[in-house]
Amino acid sequence: LWTYLASLRVPTAAQRVDEASLANVQSLARSTWAYYDRYVGEADHHLPPDNVQFTEAQPMVAHRTSPTNIGMYLLCVAAAREMGFIEVAEMVQRHERTLESLDRLPRWRGHFHNWIDTQTLATLQPAYVSTVDSGNFSAMLLVLSSACESLAGGRGAQAGAAGGIDIDLGAAIDADPDAALRTRLMRLAAHTRTQALAADIR
Repeated sequence: LWTYLASLRVPTAAQRVDEASLANVQSLARSTWAYYDRYVGEADHHLPPDNVQFTEAQPMVAHRTSPTNIGMYLLCVAAAREMGFIEVAEMVQRHERTLESLDRLPRWRGHFHNWIDTQTLATLQPAYVSTVDSGNFSAMLLVLSSACESLAGGRGAQAGAAGGIDIDLGAAIDADPDAALRTRLMRLAAHTRTQALAADIR
């Protein structure tokens, strides 16, 4: 009974986000994207670092990653496209490069290991898998797969609203990708769905 009651939607009146809060959220989103834009690249096989510690001398990058980190990065790339920070073509290219690296990683019953050296792609010892991380990864890639399908169908380039935040994407997003880009989006959707469902959870 309590589970049922907790699952019920509580009706709330629509609220408009004030200008100051909207500016704060947009600034946070841009800062989050700047982190991934700066620290995910070819030297790390297009895989995100676990963390970056900022010291007086220079930033210390943790060149290791996990399935959760990877899933968060892939979703952040999609969000950056939706926020207008990057265009569809760059989103697709970033996703393709990361997935190419994932295809090179060993798995145990479909699960990626925690942790992975981003510079060598070696599994860090002791090798183990986390069902929590695998669940996070699968859920995020299923969301990404749907996003790619939506974009390929032309439904992802319209103005969006979330929590009272309206974002005009018209000038920032390529609303009508050419046929080749649409094909890549559909391949990406299929690839991410395959990756998401690969783990054996029995």
